[in-house]
Order: sequence, then structure tokens, then C-alpha cells
Amino acid sequence: MATKKQIPAPVEQPEAPKLQAINQVHLVGRLAADPQIRETTTGKSVATLRLAINDGKATTYLNVVAWEDLASLAAGFHSGDAVDVTGRIRSRSWDSPDGKRYAVEVVASTLAAA
Repeated sequence: MATKKQIPAPVEQPEAPKLQAINQVHLVGRLAADPQIRETTTGKSVATLRLAINDGKATTYLNVVAWEDLASLAAGFHSGDAVDVTGRIRSRSWDSPDGKRYAVEVVASTLAAA
């Protein structure tokens, strides 16, 4: 006589916990140009770096903004240097004579030679 297979009762899955948005990126690339170093009107140092990231198929260019001590560190880098950046994504907009402009950039929290 064949035995009947017992089918287990469905198990209720607990609701997945809500994840908080995490805004963190880690990038390694080469500088496409020398860093631009300047001071704000309040005297804070800020550096803008143009980072080229190549995945073997295409190159993506991102602006990286480094403040204060990181800006001083960025001053030692040059075009072509490999750089390791950790930071957060920031989008911003402004009005220009050509209309509304938009930018997405990385605000660095760590910066190092790669």
C-alpha cells in the first residue's frame, strides 16, 4: 500500500524589516584632470576632482568634492593618479543664463591614493 505524502502547512513569513536608505559609495578611478582647489567666502578649503572610472566597456566621469583637510590632501594629487574615494552621492541644481542646471556629485568622506 502506498503511503500518502504529507504536505507541510504554509509557513507565514515574518514581514521584512524596513531598510533605511544608505547613501554611501566607494569608487576607485583615475583623475581626469588636476584637482581644482579654492576657498569659499567663509574661508573653507574645497577641492573638486574629476574621477574617471573605467569598467572595461565604457568610462564614466564623476565630480568628487572634498572639504577642508581632504581638500588639502587632494592638492597633492595630479591628473592620471589612481584615487580611492568613499563618500555620499549629492544632487544639486542651480539657475544659469541657459536655464536650470543639475549635477550629481560625490562628497568625499575619505580620500587616498590607490
